[in-house]
Amino acid sequence: MGDEKLRVGPVKLFADGATAETVAFSLKIGGQIINSGKYRDDFEEMLFAATEKGFRVCVHSFGNATTDAVLTAFENAALRAPAGFEMRPRLEHVTLINELQIKRLAAMGGCACIQPQFLSRAQNTKQVVLDDGKWYAYGDLVKGGVTVASSSDDPGGFMDARDPIQGSVMGSTMSDVAGNVIFPDQVLPFEQWLWMYIAGGAYAGGQEKERGMLKKGMVADLVVLEGGLDPKNPPIVAETWVAGERHIYDRVKPPIWGFVLNKNKN
Repeated sequence: MGDEKLRVGPVKLFADGATAETVAFSLKIGGQIINSGKYRDDFEEMLFAATEKGFRVCVHSFGNATTDAVLTAFENAALRAPAGFEMRPRLEHVTLINELQIKRLAAMGGCACIQPQFLSRAQNTKQVVLDDGKWYAYGDLVKGGVTVASSSDDPGGFMDARDPIQGSVMGSTMSDVAGNVIFPDQVLPFEQWLWMYIAGGAYAGGQEKERGMLKKGMVADLVVLEGGLDPKNPPIVAETWVAGERHIYDRVKPPIWGFVLNKNKN
């Protein structure tokens, strides 16, 4: 609910973190299962409470063991949802996921919010060959029927990833910032990545009826790109429009704010 001045969206819960101890993995390697880390045991109760009050929920879920618990929690929460309420389960990050988990998420009408900039740290995971599950399974999520959105993860990310063009380049080539291809089997077209940043992002935020596409009655926030949709030679932003008006950004050097400190002569 709400508008441009004040909007209330999904409740965000954390089922895990982003360190080795706080991300729960269950890795099947060479027929053996190696468990690592532990997910939080307090998110399910909050998920139930939010759902019962009619709030959609998105859950931070890095590891595949975490994702199992989160999917089960969403399935149980559906039994508590108000009549006619569309839950739209949403998972954040999903660094490791398997085919069954993708099917479960798609079956409940869920979506995943992913960030291609994490590929810049994916070289080590590439060395861990799994019997079951895939790292950064962006292509598999889309092919499996999950609605996928992409985002910057700002300000929580470790790099400034607010440029969706750069993000689309990384995602459509599945490469790190140095250009090294990490998981080529998960490549999606450049245009698909732009869709995930735009229409996918609107869907994940529950705003698909007001923004995310060029359509009469939609908010006219848009950019005009110059150049082809080619990750090897990506387009640039030629024009920016907000609420139907073109914005010309002032390139004049901004005023300097702050204090002038005396230099230590010694």
